[in-house]
Amino acid sequence: MRKLDQPSSETCEIVDQRDGRSCARCGKSLYTVYGARHHRKLRSQASKAEKHKASNLIDVCEDCHRWIHAHPAEAYEHGYLVHSYEDPHKIPVDHAKWGKCYLWDDGSAMTIPEPEIDQE
Repeated sequence: MRKLDQPSSETCEIVDQRDGRSCARCGKSLYTVYGARHHRKLRSQASKAEKHKASNLIDVCEDCHRWIHAHPAEAYEHGYLVHSYEDPHKIPVDHAKWGKCYLWDDGSAMTIPEPEIDQE
């Protein structure tokens, strides 16, 4: 039975598949350490429609979850947190598996290519 105000089991599966059941910040396997699905736009700030969408959720280990909430300025900079007035679809995240990317509700991630550096 689903807990109240939690992502659906389908959404949880989508996020776990996309993130490889590993921490999106450090890459640790969540099969070996405790982890959670973190809401990039906080539950208290997200609309009901966007709160539990896959684009708003990332898998994180317990240590990184604490770091995100203890260092909000850096977490916003890296896309681990999203401001209340922003759309999670439009804010890239520095993802351990995908690099800098946009997250979509279907479980896909669109990587942002690194700029080419001309070494003349």
